[in-house]
Amino acid sequence: MKEKKQIIYYENIRRWCIDISAGLISSIISKTIVAPVERVKLLMQTSSHYGKLGLIKCSKEIYSTQGFYSFWKGNVANILRYF
Repeated sequence: MKEKKQIIYYENIRRWCIDISAGLISSIISKTIVAPVERVKLLMQTSSHYGKLGLIKCSKEIYSTQGFYSFWKGNVANILRYF
């Protein structure tokens, strides 16, 4: 009887780990997909220069001045909040 309880206990721990891992992976994927929009929104809210531009013009300006990968600046810090 004791072995059966241990097996059930280990199965519950295994299932819990799988659920937590699935949640972490899905949050990483979703935050990475949304990161460019969040970055443009943040710059528009905090900068007087970008705030006067619209969403499309602001995105074009960021791309031309800072490059493609600048849309994901700060994404690692955002992802680490979930760990």
